[in-house]
Formats: sequence, C-alpha cells, structure tokens
Amino acid sequence: VPRGTWHWFDLCADRRIRAIRLFQDPAGWTPHYTDSGVDRGFEPVCLGPAQVGGRGAASG
Repeated sequence: VPRGTWHWFDLCADRRIRAIRLFQDPAGWTPHYTDSGVDRGFEPVCLGPAQVGGRGAASG
C-alpha cells in the first residue's frame, strides 16, 4: 500500500490475518486510527480457509 493511502483490514469471523510487510525504515509502521467510518461503506471480503476450502477449513 503506497505511503499516505488510507486502508483498513477486516479480520472477519476467524479474527486472523497473515501478511508480509516490507519497510524501508527499520522503525516500521505505526497505525493512525481515523474513526472516519468510511469502512462501513464496504462489504468485507473474507478469504480465509473457511471461505475458500483450504487446509484447516471447517467441514460442513
């Protein structure tokens, strides 16, 4: 995500996320919570094992 771009993540029901984050500065990144509500205008996209049938998915 380019610097200065507002973005957010929805952890969905399983409350887990896997990510690789690369930084040029060893200090990394600090979140700035806006509480703007813009996220409420979007439907979450959940792509965990439970949604795509990967290893560890719940059987049903």
